[in-house]
Amino acid sequence: MRVRQVVGSGMRRETYTLVGDDGRVIELVDDYIALCTDREHSPNTLRARAYDLKEWLTFLRLLDIDPLTAVPSMSISSPGGCADRAGSASCGRCTSTRGPGGRRPRPTAC
Repeated sequence: MRVRQVVGSGMRRETYTLVGDDGRVIELVDDYIALCTDREHSPNTLRARAYDLKEWLTFLRLLDIDPLTAVPSMSISSPGGCADRAGSASCGRCTSTRGPGGRRPRPTAC
């Protein structure tokens, strides 16, 4: 995967997109970056978000998690951890309960 700069023409400003290993634009990211472009986010912000999404998708790929079904609890633990992994029981360390005042403590990784 790589981030590609798209130079604007006319009223359209410069923006960024994410291209997969097969050379095709990743539509999920492209739609989000287009929304941010329409909301007039700065080019530096668009670039940073594109690179952040690239890293996030790479991380999900390493864990064999589909980006469309990913939820935050799936990535709380380290890649060798047990949180929400099929066929493994939770060790109890990577789950968190609400603390005093209803605040959620930082989860710990397995």
